[in-house]
Amino acid sequence: MSVALTETTKYIIFPLLAPALGAFIALRTKPSSQIKSLIRHIAAGLVFAAATIELLPSLFRDKQPLATIIGFALGVGLLLAINVLLGGHYHGDRDESADHQHTDTTTNSGLRIMLAAISIDVAVDGLLIGIGFATGVIEGRLLTLALSVEALFLGLSIVASCRERKQTTVRSFFMAASPGLILAVFALLGASVLGSLHGAMHQAVVAFGLAALLYLVTEELLVEAHESPDEPIEVTGFFAGFLFILALALI
Repeated sequence: MSVALTETTKYIIFPLLAPALGAFIALRTKPSSQIKSLIRHIAAGLVFAAATIELLPSLFRDKQPLATIIGFALGVGLLLAINVLLGGHYHGDRDESADHQHTDTTTNSGLRIMLAAISIDVAVDGLLIGIGFATGVIEGRLLTLALSVEALFLGLSIVASCRERKQTTVRSFFMAASPGLILAVFALLGASVLGSLHGAMHQAVVAFGLAALLYLVTEELLVEAHESPDEPIEVTGFFAGFLFILALALI
């Protein structure tokens, strides 16, 4: 078993259970839009820091310009293609505010589309964790932390969408918790496959991961975070998340 797969196995429990924890919190309480925006900002800061502090420097250590350009371009292209194919559901319609803007999302069909989009989303997140551990143990741990917070928020959002569609409590919980399993499977798959890569192929994969993380921050988390007017405390959450990862990396 490779080091990447071994380390992924150790830490996969956190993103596996994070959506279930988010679902549990959402079912016991109803977080305000300000709280959800704050969590989005924190998650964005964590992910952005993990991408720029951990993945980006590795591209400069082992310079492979062509592989880096190709991997980065493929990452952006794939996520844009997924977004287009799913009609914007890839990063939208995760809470009540989006539901009121799309009439089809009030139906079971809209719920299935949203869950299909989320399944692809968390599969990519899982691969990113695998990429992180394939890059290094520290990189993998920090990415796991960042994406676990994002997964927790995902659980909150799915429950909110299920409530809009009058789903039962049990059904809402299992719908919200199930992405954690998909994320874990793809993280282990990514670590097992990517952990053995070297040279240009490894650089291309890291560049792909960097592009995917930047897309996650700019086109998902921050877009959703700005659906309601920002308060200073919410904006501060982004920098607090970034500083937390920076501090861990320095320690």
